[in-house]
Amino acid sequence: MSELFTSLQQGLRDFKNNHNIDMSHPNGAIVYGKPYPAVKKLVWMSPNHPKNNSTHFYHEFQIPLENGHRVSVATSRSWASENTNQIRSVILIPTKQMFRQPDNKNLISYKYIPMFINNTKLGIPEHLKEHMKGIDAVHVHENSDMFHDYVKSISRLPRFGTAEQYIRNGTKSTFQNERAMTDDELNEHFKNTSLKQEEHPHNIHIYHDDYNDNKVRQHDYNIKTEQLTTDEKWD
Repeated sequence: MSELFTSLQQGLRDFKNNHNIDMSHPNGAIVYGKPYPAVKKLVWMSPNHPKNNSTHFYHEFQIPLENGHRVSVATSRSWASENTNQIRSVILIPTKQMFRQPDNKNLISYKYIPMFINNTKLGIPEHLKEHMKGIDAVHVHENSDMFHDYVKSISRLPRFGTAEQYIRNGTKSTFQNERAMTDDELNEHFKNTSLKQEEHPHNIHIYHDDYNDNKVRQHDYNIKTEQLTTDEKWD
C-alpha cells in the first residue's frame, strides 16, 4: 500500500507541475491558479506499462455549476501513445433515462451525460441546439484563459436537461426519442444525484490497473486524513 501511496502522490505532483492543476485540495481543485469546486475525482494508475515499464496516469474530475450543469476535466485518453499532454473539458448535462419494461412501467435513471453523447442519437435535438450556439461540446485548452472562459460560458447557460426514452427487451435497450426535461424533472434529477461519500471533494477514487497481473483494484484516498483504503471486494 505504501508503494501505491507514493505513486499516487508522485502522479498528483506531476499533474500539477505539467498542467497547473492541483487535485489534492480538500475543497476542490486549483486550475490554472483559480479555485473551483471539484467532485468525483478520479485517478487511473497503470503501473508496469509494457512499453517502458513506467506508470501511466489518467486524471479526471467534475466541476459542478450553479445552473445544474457540470464540466468534466480530464487528460486525454491515449493509452496506446504518449500524448497525454492535452487537457480536455466536456459539458455534462442533467439526463433522465427512462427504460420502458415489458409491463410498460418505466425504470428511471438520473445521470450527467456528455453533450456529444446526446448528440449522436438523432442529430442534435432542438432543445440542446438552441443553448449551445458557439459553445463546444468538447473543448481542448491551450492556455488558462481558454479554460476559464469555457467554464464561464457553461455557467451562463440556462437550466436545462434531456429526457431519453428507451424500450427494454431482456438485456437489450433500444433508443426511442428524447426531449427537454421539465422543471419538475430537473428538480427530481437534483434530488437523485446527490454525491456518494467517495465522490466528495476531499476524496480521490483510484483505479489501479497493473499490467503484471491484469487485475484492476479500486482504492479511495482521503485528502484530509491522507488515509488510503482499499475496497475489499476489489482486492
